[in-house]
Amino acid sequence: MSLVAALTFNSDLLRPALVLGVAAAGLYGLLAVSLVLTYRVSRTIGFVQGGIALAGAYLYRSLTIGSEQTTTNEGLGFVPALVITVAAGAAIGAVYGAVVTGKRMANYPRIVVTMFSLASLLLLAGFSTTLIPADEGRVPSAFGTGVVKIIGGVATVHQVATVAILLALVGLLTVALRCTRTGIFIRAIADDVDASRVVGIPLTRMGSSVYVFSGAIAALAGVLLASSVGTAMPNILFIFLRALIVAVLGGLTSLSLALAGCLLLGVAETSLTAGVFGLVPTDQRELLVMGLIFGLVFVINRLRPIRVLEATGF
Repeated sequence: MSLVAALTFNSDLLRPALVLGVAAAGLYGLLAVSLVLTYRVSRTIGFVQGGIALAGAYLYRSLTIGSEQTTTNEGLGFVPALVITVAAGAAIGAVYGAVVTGKRMANYPRIVVTMFSLASLLLLAGFSTTLIPADEGRVPSAFGTGVVKIIGGVATVHQVATVAILLALVGLLTVALRCTRTGIFIRAIADDVDASRVVGIPLTRMGSSVYVFSGAIAALAGVLLASSVGTAMPNILFIFLRALIVAVLGGLTSLSLALAGCLLLGVAETSLTAGVFGLVPTDQRELLVMGLIFGLVFVINRLRPIRVLEATGF
């Protein structure tokens, strides 16, 4: 019997799965936002954002509870640790942005800059796991351990806060991109880099600013991931790669399509895990979810050409 034929539908588990799916989408969404922002100004895939998120998770854990596997806060308070971690992410973004938008590297082929971004991810991962003392357990959430009942499902306060932060961030970004001079410049760069240079838009300054902001977002995602999945490097990079996959739904340029992809991925994943469609083995679950995502990429590409590979030089 085929996998599709073996699927069954359990409506009683649907609402709890939807709640958990939206919560999972919040984690993917923050990383997807940082990827979309950097791609719009550079036309390169920001693998470095995954490295910043990983470094942020390690740094946050080290600042709050150190390297001991404990359940109490023995270091800095959650707020000071959060501020330091986000500032560190912004600083890394500033350095990286200054390098890739500088006069020399700005003229490199985009495939070269993309490979540099991937190398930066590996470098940050190596520094994080080697230099920052942190175990791989979860950090107690700054939002507490409470739970909230929503339409028949249960979510932790941490998950609700993650989604709220994402929605607030997207709202602010939408207003900024539409109503501010900087936002108009960023949209112009996203539409046509060469034309933006001709009309006098400061590409280096705009690009560096976006990398600073995206680095802060990625570090914030790392903080939230540290309390959701822990600081194990495979777990964080797995979340990042999934965020990258769903960002492709919008051609790495559309925030709305990227967030829709995060929501779809989160709901599909939790629905299969919770047993909404019956007992599906883990490997087959992954096959179904990835098949759905890539199917949507194909459909959207037919309706709205994305040209991601062309733009990056692949």
